[in-house]
Amino acid sequence: MKIDYAKNCDFESWISLLELVKENFPGLDLSEYI
Repeated sequence: MKIDYAKNCDFESWISLLELVKENFPGLDLSEYI
């Protein structure tokens, strides 16, 4: 479902959101979202 959601969204917005989360939560494991 996460992958389908990412495909349906604007890809650059998705990447920007991931970058924002990485900056605010550096210890969070985001590998499953990339």
